[in-house]
Amino acid sequence: MGETGTGRSVGEADGASIRIMSPSAESTDVAIVGGGIVGLAVAWRARERGISVTVLERDTTGQG
Repeated sequence: MGETGTGRSVGEADGASIRIMSPSAESTDVAIVGGGIVGLAVAWRARERGISVTVLERDTTGQG
């Protein structure tokens, strides 16, 4: 995925991890605002298709 920012892993889709990244990530194909269940599901599906994803969440992920 070419990630250089810091973050924490929230899952793995087709061998590629999905990470919640800090704003220092250099590049991404898609930015998803909101790390609730829908935002994480969309991120998961995008990663399955080889799209680099950054999830932006101000609180705990998976709570919305």
